[in-house]
This record gives sequence, structure tokens and C-alpha cells, in this order.
Amino acid sequence: MKSTVCTLTILLLSIFCYTTYSNYAAAQDYTKWGLPQGAKARLGKGMLIGNIALSPDGSQLAVCTTIGVWICDTDTGKEQHLFNKHADNWGRCVTYSPDGSTIAVGIDRSDNETLRLINANNGELIAIFKADYGSVRSVAFSADGKTLVSGGNPYIRAWNIATKEQIAENVHPWGEVNSIAFSPDGNTIASTDDRNVLLWDAATGERKATLSGHIAHGPGHVHSVAFSPDGKTVASSGKDKTVILWDVETESIHRVLTGHRDEVLSVAFSPDGQTIVSSSKNKIIRLWNASTGRVKAALSGHKGAIKSVVFSPDGKIIASASEEDGTVKLWDVKTRKVKHTFDGFMSSIHDIGYSPDGKIIATDHDEKFLCLWDAQSGHLISKILSNESDSLAFSPDGKTIIVGRIDGLGLWNVDTKLMNQCVSQKKG
Repeated sequence: MKSTVCTLTILLLSIFCYTTYSNYAAAQDYTKWGLPQGAKARLGKGMLIGNIALSPDGSQLAVCTTIGVWICDTDTGKEQHLFNKHADNWGRCVTYSPDGSTIAVGIDRSDNETLRLINANNGELIAIFKADYGSVRSVAFSADGKTLVSGGNPYIRAWNIATKEQIAENVHPWGEVNSIAFSPDGNTIASTDDRNVLLWDAATGERKATLSGHIAHGPGHVHSVAFSPDGKTVASSGKDKTVILWDVETESIHRVLTGHRDEVLSVAFSPDGQTIVSSSKNKIIRLWNASTGRVKAALSGHKGAIKSVVFSPDGKIIASASEEDGTVKLWDVKTRKVKHTFDGFMSSIHDIGYSPDGKIIATDHDEKFLCLWDAQSGHLISKILSNESDSLAFSPDGKTIIVGRIDGLGLWNVDTKLMNQCVSQKKG
């Protein structure tokens, strides 16, 4: 009888957890934890959800998270500013203007305010660019800083920085634009989608070429694109685990770089054009000789897929970001060691809940663990290894956390951080 009552109680608490702390509501609340009105503390630094960008002088790093865009000092590893004036919509991509004074932020799931320009020195809003439809997943400045190009679903748009007006628009033929890049001379724009790399005339907006090598070498989906400093080569990376080097003049494949064992999520050239860096879903960064295509080094240190990678303007540092392990790392190219790690960014959160006394916040994560946070200071109290779960709730006395797991319900003692009981939902 006691067992039946206990089980019913647990199930009721689990239902309460689901209805009160649903994934959607938790995510919405979490995006507001930047600097909301009347807030006493901010929990963590947000979850990494977009790309990263280094300033032209290498002194700053802009990072996209669920609570806003962080502007960080690369020398000290400290956060300088947080820009989160885009309501409940997330900033998915960032890039610096050539002079380093401005950061462009592409907004996801926005009705019409798709782009923001912010001051790189203080994080304040400079301007809003409006379009009638579409989110933004990639942004790039022209070399002279006068034009901004944005790519989304499924449009490529060009904007005049001075007038804040749209000057060109084109529909991407195969869906969402995953990545865009300007050629060094500003005459050509490269973009990627779920199938190809496309080259566009920057002045007229007309399509110049369609490069289809990735889909020929396996599954399509081209994640990233970059021009070489001399503009003669385009590098692209994709789901097919390759980096392809394209000859811009002949519009043909120059070389295919193989060696990654999983999807290649990002690619970039060094400023001198001699090295290519790429990052993969299997936690590895590779440095390639741009002339021979041979691997120069493999860097490991992230504990999750590396979504974004970029060289500093002087070529001495590589910045990499993993939304899965919640870190951004700065690598010394010469020593191939980590110079700084920006940590504390949250991995994917399934659910969240407050203890009854309001002193503890619990979060449930993709990587099969629970985190307990001090609700006042925002400091991490402890991390509890768990099984895969997508919901949680505190018991009325605050001594137990109930989590909904793939194999049933787990009960965790808040003080000891140990599981008291597991109630299986499997028949048998």
C-alpha cells in the first residue's frame, strides 16, 4: 500500500513538473535571465547557440548565447559587456565591422527586426534593421564596411550601413542559408545551404555559380564557407565530413580535404592564407596546409561538438566554441595549447525548477546531469550525474528532486547528491 501511494505521489509530482516547468517555459524564462527588471542575480552565462567572432585587433571576442551576446576581453578572459536587447528572440550570429567599432547581430525567430548593430566598446544598441520576414543565421560585412549581408530562411539580403536600408534581396533556391562570406575585394558573396555553395554578384545580387561538390561526395548540408585572403579560393565544410577547396575562377573543385570522422561544422583561413582550420562534430579541430591539403595538427580539448572556429587577425590565435560543453577556447597557434577558456556557458537545458525555499535552482541538461545553483549568487553548487531525462521537480520539503528519466522516475537526495530510488516505468 505504501509503495502504491509513494508511486502515485511521484507520478503526480512528475505531472506537476511537466505542466509547471515545461521545456518551452523554461527556455523562455532562461532567455530573460540576462538583466531583467528587478532581478537579483543572473544564473550562469547562457547557453552557446550561435557562432563566435574575434575583433579585427584581436582584443575582443563576441559570443552568442541564449541570454544575449557577450563581449569578452581575450587577454584577461573576462566578460566586458552583455547585449540582450532583442526581447525573447535569440542572437544566432555575430560579426565585427572592419574597423572593429561595431558588431552585427543576426536575430532568430524575429517577425521583422532581423538585425542589430551594437557598439563594440560598450555593448549598446546602435541601430535596428527591419525586414518583412525571415530569421538571420549568418552575417558578413564588406571589406569597406559600407555593406552588410545577412542570410536566413531562405533569403540573402544586402543592407546599406549608412542609411540602414535594404538594397538587395535574393531567394536561396534550396532553403535556409547556413553561412555567408564576402570575397576580399567585395565583389562576390559566397553562401551555403542544405545542398550547395552559391556564388553571387555583390553589386547586382545575381547568382554567378552553383558549386555542388558536397552532395556528390555524400550527404549534403553545407555548414560553413570562407574565402582565402587572396579571394582565389573558397573553402566549404559539410555533413559529408570533408572540407572542399574551390577554384573561384574555374568554379571547380581544387582539392578535397579528408580526415575528419564526423560532420565538419566550421572552416576558416588564416590571415596569410597558408593554413585552414576546421572543426568537427566529434570534438576535433584540424589545421591544414592550404597548399598541399595535408594535416598540420589536430587539437583536442572540447568535450562536445565544435560549432564555430575562427583565426585572430594576426593569425596567432584560434577561437573555438562548443555549445555542447559550454566553453569557448582560445588556442595559441604556435604552441597549439589553450591560452584561455571561457567557461560557465550552459549546455542544453531540458527543464528547470526552484526549491520550495527559493534558495536553490535545479537545471536538467543534455549531457545526463543535473546542476544545482545558488539562486542568489548564481554560483554552481554541485553537478549530479544522472541518466537521460527531460523533466524535474522538487519535493514539498525541498529535500528531494524527482526527475523524469527514460527508464522511469529518479529520486535524488539534495544533501547527499545520491539517488534514493528509481521507479521503473517499464513493464515486466
